[in-house]
Amino acid sequence: MDIRSAKSFIRQTIPFYLAGAAFLLGMKYYYSRMDCGSLSWILSPTAWWVSALSGISFIKVPQAGYVSHSYRFIIAASCSGVRFLMISAAALVFSYIHRMRTMKGKLGWMALSALSSYLLTIFVNGFRILFSIFIPIYLGMTGSGTPGTVTAGTAGAGMAGSGTAGPGTAGSGMAHAWSIWLTPERLHTIIGAAVYFTALFAICQLGEYASRRCSSVSGTSRCRNSPGTSRCWNSRTRSGISPMKALGGWAVPSFWYFSLVLGIPFLNRAYRNSPGTFTDYALLLTAVCLTLVVLHGTCSAIIRHMTGGNHKKSSKHEHT
Repeated sequence: MDIRSAKSFIRQTIPFYLAGAAFLLGMKYYYSRMDCGSLSWILSPTAWWVSALSGISFIKVPQAGYVSHSYRFIIAASCSGVRFLMISAAALVFSYIHRMRTMKGKLGWMALSALSSYLLTIFVNGFRILFSIFIPIYLGMTGSGTPGTVTAGTAGAGMAGSGTAGPGTAGSGMAHAWSIWLTPERLHTIIGAAVYFTALFAICQLGEYASRRCSSVSGTSRCRNSPGTSRCWNSRTRSGISPMKALGGWAVPSFWYFSLVLGIPFLNRAYRNSPGTFTDYALLLTAVCLTLVVLHGTCSAIIRHMTGGNHKKSSKHEHT
């Protein structure tokens, strides 16, 4: 890229980066000062989606949110998923808009990023809420001991399989220690981090594919609609998914997730109010995300090894 092209690129792209930053700051300011009534544009479809998935009925309660009395669960402002909407929008806009070489393409990508982030947030948040309802029930973390209730009770209530073990057994001691550590708050954090981080990875993969397709259609990508396009695409496809490439796919979602979930609160000195709580939250979040990255890399390596072995076998049969 020569100097003239670089200047043109900066002149065309920087305004959209500034617009994206203004959008995020405005959303953060809006979210910090709004109540459930002002967030009905995202809480209402989220409650509808959870009801459609599970059959659980939610009733709108002013100043509280959407309440399920049978499950003692509230979809409140903190469950709206606005922060995930901001993270996904930031990842889509700042990571891929530079591939759109025309003003029309950039405007279209901005609109597509905002709309898709909104719809995907509702979709993903619905499953997160379902997991937050049913996983504590499965683990016996119900405050009153009544089946079908989800309350902020003690973490040790009703851990499965501990009824027959005596207090002096090793199994009981391990179960008791685990129940003390796995509080409802930590379980809620684990569920949210696992669902949102995995979903953000999938969204970034879709953004990677869609941005390349959009830039290819406009004739500005490296692999244009020419005989070289198929060769370029096929060469990437035949190369398979190496472990490093699989792990590298987590770079973009990791950057945006940790920047907005931990980075901004850290810059705002949120740790001053409760240093221990912030540190525990950061460590737990990091552990969950690292576990997901390692699992994905391991599974990708196993699949690559298996498909590579099958390819070698088929090649031998063809030669014989």
